Amino acid sequence: MRISKWLCFVVTVVCLCVLLGAEGYALELFGRRTVFVPSGGAADYVYMLSENGEAADGGFVRAVSLPAGVSFDESTCHLTVSSNAIVGETVILEYAESNEKPQSAYIKLTDNLVQNGNFADLPAMQGWNVAESSQVMLSEAEKEVCAVLSAKTYDETENGYIARLVSDVTVPMEAGKLYVLRADVRTNDGDDSYVTSPRNFGVSEGGTMEVLIEEIGSTWRNIYAAMTAEVSGVYNLNLNFLLPTEGEVYVKNIVILEEELVPSALELSMASSFYVPQKDAVLTLPVTARVLDQTGTPMLNEAVTISLLDSDPGIFYDAATGCVQVSSTASVGAHMIKAVCDSVPSLEKYFIFNTTISGIYNGNFELEPAGEGWILMEPAQMQVGKKIGNQSAPDGSRFAQVAMNGSTAVLYNNSYVSFRAEQSYVFRLSGAKHFVDVETPIAIFVESLSAEDFDESLIAAYFTLEKQWQDYCAVFTFDRDVTGRLLLAVMTPEEHDQQVVYLDNLSVERAELRVRNVKVSGTPRVGSTLKASYEFVNNYDSPDASMVQWLVADEKDGEYTPLAVFGSSELFLDESLEGKYLSFCVTPISATAGVFGEPYITEPFLILSKKKPSSGGTVSKPTPEQEEGSLFAPVVLTTYQSNHFVDMGSHWAVLYVNRLADKGVIHGYPDGSFKPSNLVTRAEFAAMAIRALGMQDGAYSASFADVAPDAWYTGSVEAAAGLSLMQARKDRNFMPDAPITRGEIIYFLGKALCLSGKELPQGEHTGEEKALSLEEYEALLKACGILLGYEDGSMREENYATRAESAAMLTRLLTWWQEK
Repeated sequence: MRISKWLCFVVTVVCLCVLLGAEGYALELFGRRTVFVPSGGAADYVYMLSENGEAADGGFVRAVSLPAGVSFDESTCHLTVSSNAIVGETVILEYAESNEKPQSAYIKLTDNLVQNGNFADLPAMQGWNVAESSQVMLSEAEKEVCAVLSAKTYDETENGYIARLVSDVTVPMEAGKLYVLRADVRTNDGDDSYVTSPRNFGVSEGGTMEVLIEEIGSTWRNIYAAMTAEVSGVYNLNLNFLLPTEGEVYVKNIVILEEELVPSALELSMASSFYVPQKDAVLTLPVTARVLDQTGTPMLNEAVTISLLDSDPGIFYDAATGCVQVSSTASVGAHMIKAVCDSVPSLEKYFIFNTTISGIYNGNFELEPAGEGWILMEPAQMQVGKKIGNQSAPDGSRFAQVAMNGSTAVLYNNSYVSFRAEQSYVFRLSGAKHFVDVETPIAIFVESLSAEDFDESLIAAYFTLEKQWQDYCAVFTFDRDVTGRLLLAVMTPEEHDQQVVYLDNLSVERAELRVRNVKVSGTPRVGSTLKASYEFVNNYDSPDASMVQWLVADEKDGEYTPLAVFGSSELFLDESLEGKYLSFCVTPISATAGVFGEPYITEPFLILSKKKPSSGGTVSKPTPEQEEGSLFAPVVLTTYQSNHFVDMGSHWAVLYVNRLADKGVIHGYPDGSFKPSNLVTRAEFAAMAIRALGMQDGAYSASFADVAPDAWYTGSVEAAAGLSLMQARKDRNFMPDAPITRGEIIYFLGKALCLSGKELPQGEHTGEEKALSLEEYEALLKACGILLGYEDGSMREENYATRAESAAMLTRLLTWWQEK
């Protein structure tokens, strides 16, 4: 009988098959092609000769090569392997019908308890029971044989789809010994970021080893699961592969070996995110690193070296305490820490953590994998997605669905936050609930790093969820410094323990409460009425309940006391205030949260005497001598400069900008930048210069057709125009939004010098009210060191000025003034 065997290639998948020859006959030898060498005693293996699936009559099987420790009984086809056989040796058996040419079967001696773990033995899948849709193929990249299992035809569970691979040859195990299963696994459509993880359910009394393999990635990964048997015997092996969707699982190189306990994995754990603390504070948090053996048990005698792979001076790893320390100077972003097993340097583990100014890590659930940064206490379950069931988040983003499965569900955010005593914080979340008629409150509190038990005083917020998506906000303050993790406790009545809640956009940040754009308009002169205004700013939508008051003193640097007009933003200046100094003070207060902000007090200004009418019936303008010391009250700069803006760095104007920002002369943008190369508008420069010179806002005069009485810059423009420091450009139009030229700034600063009452390098200009030429003002500013010009000596008067250039010239003006 002629027998033929070959490989059949179908499309791109190459299947290993045993095909019938031309005459329709095939003789096969059934039995293990790999035999296990026992650690003691002997193991017996049986072989069977078949023809077309039935026992072959008249055939024979004989041994032609038997290594030491191996014997073969030709009458019973029993192969016996003793413990002194050598792993790696090969047994050769010949088989045929009596009148045919013999064929050879090669049996390898191995320490692998699994039969046909590489799926190369024929017939294909020998030694395994699988669903009919399973097959053996060549993996395209490695050109190695592997098994392909379909997870859509076997079993659909609540958590996904399962493919099962079952060995039809039992595995001998001795009590107390360690056996480790290893295999290479991947899927056809998985996430490459998954870390494939086997979960060993152990060896059951019924004689079965159940292993669950989940989170399978799209690239080959070698996984392992360790197990022991309490009773010596033979056991069945079940490999269960769990997929979240229908798909295929690829498996190869399955082995079960008897091993000694050795370092096999590193466990490195710490918080996913750290809250950068406030100034002068340090957040100290522990790092846990352990060496695990094949069973996942910590090996306490194995040392681990931990290092911080980061050059950020605000973050430090202290090996003595095993803690990461984060100071207020730490940069916001991702940082990496590394652990290495001292005895096995190739065994290492990396962990990426984040430093943030947001108290909750992944509070919007946008990170992958699902639930990153959150710890959910059983039996509650959490899913993350853009659409879960018939629910979607209002903004279309990812959100979390928490199935409570009990009266209380507890979620920990794996991020440590430091809260300062008496500092107010804002907690926010978006949420909804599934069952309308079941009350579902959420308590948010802090699990302190130092406390062992729950502390009711650390409850931050309490909400009751409604059916529809809503935004919730609460302000909280602790009476002591606390560092810990935020915890959400979602509650429902015990008789209704199947509530489902939806959560999104959880955040914690410092409560912002301040006032800005504080202005006093009107002329500081007896008989006039001053009006103060400000903007109330907070980040939790609370109504304004700020306290306002006017402060008066006899001397500019004297002791200020409140006037008896408490709570009013308007003040009539009677004769009792003549010659005194006045300031306006506003203390921001939140009406709903009862939070107080820092008081803001304006620079003091002198109250002048009442104007006297001239003989012509007009009000005469006081001479500079009469107003000496009262036209201007320039800001006094300090040598210390805080770092105000994120984009200044080593910019040439950083010192100028920071000195002005320290005094509130200039401001940045909402994103924390200054944008030094941006052009300055005429209105912006007027506001900066008036603040720098300590001038009061001018009253609205309707002098300019394009300056409205309620514009934010009106007071500054009127003050500058009142002293002819700035003028209309064309047809009574001030053009407040047009960029200012360097020439216009030179004119402004030169005119201000002439009105300063100070001794100037060119004395004839002192106190001049008439306008000089631009060239004369230029020469004056250069002589005072205020105007430096460009490298080529030009002033480029027609160029538009940048924010950096404006800050530099104003700073040099104030410095000159201060030195005088």
